[in-house]
Order: sequence, then structure tokens, then C-alpha cells
Amino acid sequence: MVVQHKKREFHELGKGHQIRVREKRVPSYERTMNRYPNLLISSEPLNEHMKEVITEEHNRLRRIVPATDMRLMYWSDELAASAQRHANRCDFRYYLSCF
Repeated sequence: MVVQHKKREFHELGKGHQIRVREKRVPSYERTMNRYPNLLISSEPLNEHMKEVITEEHNRLRRIVPATDMRLMYWSDELAASAQRHANRCDFRYYLSCF
């Protein structure tokens, strides 16, 4: 018998004993993949304000992780151009086509 409690599943072993069913973990790379293959992804070049907003938010999220030597990230137009070239090679119609 399977019992659900607070989004967790338990198997009844009898005599009041239960064993928790381990949830399948999703690999981290799948959490960032294109889940909507029919969605066209496009964007305009980022202006300086948007670059600053993205960089500040990225650094804010990095500060959540406890670390003694976490450095601030800075925007790099060269790295952004390299990332864009990589993204341009991806065929977003398929799940793992650019990896």
C-alpha cells in the first residue's frame, strides 16, 4: 500500500512501519534545458541598464551561498558574444541538441 503525506510517498510495511519512497532527482542540467520546444527564443541586444540588472541579480543569488571567497561577477561583452555564438548553434527544437 502506498500512502501520500505532504507530497511524499510511503510504502506501508505492516504493523505501523513505513518506508519512504525516495523521490527521483532531476539532474541539474535538465533544470536549465528548454522545456518548451515549440517556443521561439529570441532577444534584442542588451543595453547597459539590462547588463547591470542581470549582473546585480546574478551576484545577489551568488551571495545566498555561504562562501568566504565568493568574488563579484562582472559583465564581459567578450564572454557574452561567445555565449551568443554558442547559443546560435543550438537547435531548440530538440531537447539536448546543443550539448
